[in-house]
Amino acid sequence: MKGFTTLFSLLVLSLISTSAFAQKQAKERSPEEWAAMRTEMMKENLDLSETQLAKIQEINLDFAQKSHAIRHDESVDRSKIKGMLDDLKEEHEDNIKSNLTDIQYEQWVVVRRDKLRERFRQNKQAEKAKG
Repeated sequence: MKGFTTLFSLLVLSLISTSAFAQKQAKERSPEEWAAMRTEMMKENLDLSETQLAKIQEINLDFAQKSHAIRHDESVDRSKIKGMLDDLKEEHEDNIKSNLTDIQYEQWVVVRRDKLRERFRQNKQAEKAKG
């Protein structure tokens, strides 16, 4: 019976660790994937010209590559990462804003806010389901 309990415990641990690993892998996107997804979302929600679309793709890719490099650079002091990413986000936001009209930028702010609220709501529902 003790052997069965040990085997069952190992099986449960294995399933939990596999599930956690799969979730982490699902959330981790390459910079290129992230930039493409963000650009597509902007294209769907804003009336971008072809010139704007190309420039926004370039800005998003640059941001994604730089933020990925900061988060994965072992030589960066962990206590400084948040500040570095905040600075990069501010630069990204300025670049995006300078390539949108005022109306497009206002729409973009609303879209991001709504997406953030939706993510927050989904996380709360997932927490309720867990416990």
